[in-house]
Amino acid sequence: MNFSDSLERLDVVLRRLEGDPLSLDEALLAFEEGVGLVKESRAFLDKAEQRVTLLTQDGEVPFEAGEKPAPGSGESSDLDLKLEEAPF
Repeated sequence: MNFSDSLERLDVVLRRLEGDPLSLDEALLAFEEGVGLVKESRAFLDKAEQRVTLLTQDGEVPFEAGEKPAPGSGESSDLDLKLEEAPF
């Protein structure tokens, strides 16, 4: 599973938890899956941060301040917000 897949699945799990009432067992299973997905997503972000740090060790930033990162660079401004909003 990649980062995008992990976030999409987390969104599905969150909607399920917020939707129709679940049994305790169903809710616990969904919560457990969500916690695992958050951990997995944070690991993806940590790895991306390490790569950016390695690429910018010489003090040079690969893009201008305020400029959006190139598509496919693994960077996204909304990712941390989505993770912080997760109820896990």
